[in-house]
Amino acid sequence: MPVGLQRFFQDDTLSTRRKDLNRIRFVSESLFRRMMAGEMLDAWLFPVEEEAEPDTGMAIQGGVFWLTLDECNRIPTAFRRDRKTKKAIPRRALRYRKIFAGAQVPRVTVDRVTSASEIFHTGRVTFARGCGLWFGVAWRKPQATVDERGLTYRAALNRVLTMLGDEGIGGERSVGYGAFSYEEEESTLALDDPEPGGLILLLSRYHPQPAELPAVLGGDGTAYALTAVGGWLRTWDGASERRRRLWLVNEGSIVKTVSAGILGDVADLRPTYDQADKTFPHPVWRYGLSLGAALREVSRG
Repeated sequence: MPVGLQRFFQDDTLSTRRKDLNRIRFVSESLFRRMMAGEMLDAWLFPVEEEAEPDTGMAIQGGVFWLTLDECNRIPTAFRRDRKTKKAIPRRALRYRKIFAGAQVPRVTVDRVTSASEIFHTGRVTFARGCGLWFGVAWRKPQATVDERGLTYRAALNRVLTMLGDEGIGGERSVGYGAFSYEEEESTLALDDPEPGGLILLLSRYHPQPAELPAVLGGDGTAYALTAVGGWLRTWDGASERRRRLWLVNEGSIVKTVSAGILGDVADLRPTYDQADKTFPHPVWRYGLSLGAALREVSRG
């Protein structure tokens, strides 16, 4: 969902549907393309009354997901049927269905010396049957080789995804969390590249280069939010350590292009130490290149 809601909705909608708009986290491709084309989206909102049958737009998971009525047929069949009767449920009832859900799972740790136990909780996210995550790749030179062995960038990405699927991503990998399988879909999502000085809506997080500031975040039409990203790192011959935190511009932000080509950079977040003779053995990269789509001027007709 874009950060600058006033760009896509009339003042009346912003005042009367503010809670509904703030609850939306994800928009469908059809609605996204309407945003990019400069269309106001008031008429595509789902009904105010939860029991009302939708006629243009509809909500899922209490309004976290927003899509058009035409896109409802692309939802997995199992998601649109009653779990007991296996019959199709009314479209308005999809508002209560959950695509994903978070939960706190109790765990126990045992002290190695005293054998004393202590309970703690871990967050876990599960997805409905037939649902999951997806991501796109903006290929530049997929057939270019990575090394002297002839491995291409496309093949290297598939190797990395296979390895991550086996090892898992996120925390608690030792108990099986974060493992996944993936499918590659040969489809194209065409996005208009912005002209220098134009606006883009970010689909990725973005770490501006010093030369891009402050112009990229200032001026008419920009709207952005920041997030601090940290986490842990692993290396082949040492214990896990904290990586340095980095402030990124959030996805959904609207920023201004200041030059042709890709904005942002890839930051090295390897740890630093007080001891002058202690260094970390390799770079630790955080991806901060921007991926977005050009925004046309909104017509308020």
